[in-house]
Amino acid sequence: MKSLTSLFHMLPQDIIINHIAPYTYRTKPENLLLDIRSFNNDYQLIEDYYLTMLNKRILLHDLILYYKKRFGVNRLRYIYIQNFHRTTNVDTKNRVLLTKMTPLDRCLFINDYILIDEESLPITP
Repeated sequence: MKSLTSLFHMLPQDIIINHIAPYTYRTKPENLLLDIRSFNNDYQLIEDYYLTMLNKRILLHDLILYYKKRFGVNRLRYIYIQNFHRTTNVDTKNRVLLTKMTPLDRCLFINDYILIDEESLPITP
């Protein structure tokens, strides 16, 4: 497999200068930047909880349940067909399902599957 650098050397200079370079300097939409920042925080929170209290397979199970309830089976099936037909890696599946969510959806997932779950834990003295 060729590296990205070697692929760029195969492109004509005109394409790089007039089409690719200007795109890289464009200001990104504010909602996209917010999504990127919130994803990192949300993913870290979710990973910390599931790796401490549960495990990665339970996270995948909970994400699938959330998708079924929130979006229906068709969207979940589409994501599986587009992204998972080549991988069995649970980490990859979890990350893909989380990246397909909006910041609001990730917040609702955290509320429903982490915060609500922690409230049901018994309080020990």
